[in-house]
Amino acid sequence: MNTKLIALELKMLTRGVAFRAALLTLAVLLAFSAQHQRGVVNEEEVRVQEALAEAERKKADSADLLVQVENGEKSFNSLWDDPRGYFTWHRNLTRYPASDLNLLASGQRDLHAPVNAVGIFKPPAVAGKDIDNPVPHLFGAFDPAFVLVFLLPLFIIAFSYGLIAREVENGTLSLLLAQSGSPFGILALKTLPRFAVLTGAALVFTLGALMLAGVNLLANLPAMLWLSTLIAAYSLFWFLAALGANLIFRSSAANAMALASIWVVVTIFLPAAVSTLSDRLFPMPSRIEMVNAVRAAGKDADRRAQKIMARFYHDHPELNREETTPNEAHQRFFDYYRKSLSVGLEAEGAVKPTLDLFTERQQKQQNLEDVLSFLSPSALTAASLEELAGSAPRQYQGYAQALSDFSTEWRSHFRRKAFAGELIETRDLAEFPTFSYNPADVSNAYPLRLAVLLLIDAALCFAVFARVRGRGVYRLLA
Repeated sequence: MNTKLIALELKMLTRGVAFRAALLTLAVLLAFSAQHQRGVVNEEEVRVQEALAEAERKKADSADLLVQVENGEKSFNSLWDDPRGYFTWHRNLTRYPASDLNLLASGQRDLHAPVNAVGIFKPPAVAGKDIDNPVPHLFGAFDPAFVLVFLLPLFIIAFSYGLIAREVENGTLSLLLAQSGSPFGILALKTLPRFAVLTGAALVFTLGALMLAGVNLLANLPAMLWLSTLIAAYSLFWFLAALGANLIFRSSAANAMALASIWVVVTIFLPAAVSTLSDRLFPMPSRIEMVNAVRAAGKDADRRAQKIMARFYHDHPELNREETTPNEAHQRFFDYYRKSLSVGLEAEGAVKPTLDLFTERQQKQQNLEDVLSFLSPSALTAASLEELAGSAPRQYQGYAQALSDFSTEWRSHFRRKAFAGELIETRDLAEFPTFSYNPADVSNAYPLRLAVLLLIDAALCFAVFARVRGRGVYRLLA
């Protein structure tokens, strides 16, 4: 292989006006998408911090009032206003943890609210996000992942569909064979400069866009290494696909049509087909019916409140204590919470089969989509980018499960106090359950996806070399 020929090819490539314009366009797209997502993330973070700060302020004020009540400095006529009652404390806010790389891929971040409330009367649900403008949701989020998964292959196709076909059309393929010495030399001569420049530019532009958007690259060095390897492997797939098309078809037009068809199938058709298949095999129960079932269970439990409380005391005799409060107002207070908590527990049990079916179908759909996504390099890359950004579907499902577990612990804590006839004291504040969740602990499949992507590249590379060894280049001269 003549390194001088490669250097000459590289010089001719980089001096082209169209190539420079393409690189500039790619840089602008990545920079703009990162800045756009930074604005979206910052706006959301401001609202999140305001909500959390307001909740913390209320807790601090209530804690101060509780100290004053215990010291005899302040008194209340009703436990509904008294900080010793549950009303002040029973609502708690949880948030989905923000990742340093959350601007890389929006994933399902635009579908779920970042802050969710946990109460003591019923299980929580991960709230959806209010949509101010539905138009962007028709086309998807414009983020760096969109540029890398959908647009980068188009740049690669634009500068590689004529790798060998152009030489055939210009009648210079025989001359290249004589200069390079072998068909493999031609492949290296035409492919390596383009792969090095386009992939290197994509890496530099992506990392630069993230850095300009405020991401600390050194603090996220492992993730940056995974990201760089992923981009290189994904780019290699498209270069190998282009090389394969050049070894099969004789004309640049045929290559362009073939590669455009591959792009449509890999980036659009296969992911859509996987999603449609999962919906058909595991259809989700009607959400309207599920909501109606929850409401009906709540109403039915409320009608049977006295029987429910009697059965609850029978199942939990350790909580059936004589009233310890000093007056009738306290009695009514505890009666209310005991009834409400018992009714909530009964309603939760009544709708559990419906909610379990919903969760089971959702899990089966996700499992099928995870397996079938290995058929599409674009789906593999998109899913890996979402995991790096902390916005993958499984990570939000893990958050919903962690929220449910925390809600169970939170409600059990207040249920024990209500049935024991205990008010809130200052020492109880430190014993309140706390919420914690790390998306990285739930879904770390991107190393496996990267390995599969590299295996696909290896298979394509083997097919290309087999084609060349079968004198595929010489057939183009016939």
